[in-house]
Amino acid sequence: MNKIINKHLTSFKKQTLSYRKILLFINNLTKINFILKMGGGIIHQKNKGTTMNGKILSITQEGGLIKGEDSKRYPFEISEYKEEKEPTKGQIVDFEIDENGNAVEIYDEDIVLENIKEELDEEVKIPEEKEEQKTDFKQEETASIPTQNISDTETIKQTNSAQPILNKDVNIAAEAFKIYIDAIKNNYNNFEGTVTRREFWLFTAIDTFLVFALAFILPLLGLYIIATFIPRIAITVRRIHDMGQSGWLFLLSFVPYIGPFLVMGLALFPSKLENNPYRED
Repeated sequence: MNKIINKHLTSFKKQTLSYRKILLFINNLTKINFILKMGGGIIHQKNKGTTMNGKILSITQEGGLIKGEDSKRYPFEISEYKEEKEPTKGQIVDFEIDENGNAVEIYDEDIVLENIKEELDEEVKIPEEKEEQKTDFKQEETASIPTQNISDTETIKQTNSAQPILNKDVNIAAEAFKIYIDAIKNNYNNFEGTVTRREFWLFTAIDTFLVFALAFILPLLGLYIIATFIPRIAITVRRIHDMGQSGWLFLLSFVPYIGPFLVMGLALFPSKLENNPYRED
């Protein structure tokens, strides 16, 4: 009799775990959708031409110089920096451009992204009280079945520990989406400057995903390949520049059979930070 009861309880336990996994999956899908919407809104605002991000090239007591994502330089006064901490050389910031071409309303990009992430977490998080009730229920259920296999408890722990990993994957997906839109819209035919290895491969990941997604609709696939032909070459040239090499190496991709693989292999090399004529620090 005890064996039959334990068997039914174990079956009920597995069903409960399955429902728990489904709820976690739906919760993370909601979070991904919300982040992509936020990312799209941010990019839409940047495309208005008044807001962009950039890197501080120099800083003095009166002001400094910012290199924008369009590779142009914008002077600014120190009073336009809105964060409490002191600005530093090499810092990534968000800023607006006034009618005189000066950078104004300057904010630390990391702090802006942290604020957005906090707002997203507030939108999709489960109330702590409900989580505590679920934890108490799990503890009571485990105590009531002393003969239960400990693998079920380990499964619960693994499910809970997977939450930070999923959040990290969501952040990477949002970053890749932002880089892809920036390359297509803001740097469509920009063959100057550099992009990092991470930026190049995140762009390639989104581009490859869209190609496979449109593979069953040949007319749309053809239009997509034609529309992204120039920005795909441009970002590859900037990746080669980031290694300190001439962008003409892209012509290796036209070598029959092995050309594209040679260029992809080059893109795996790390950035050259010193004595790089294509990098403006």
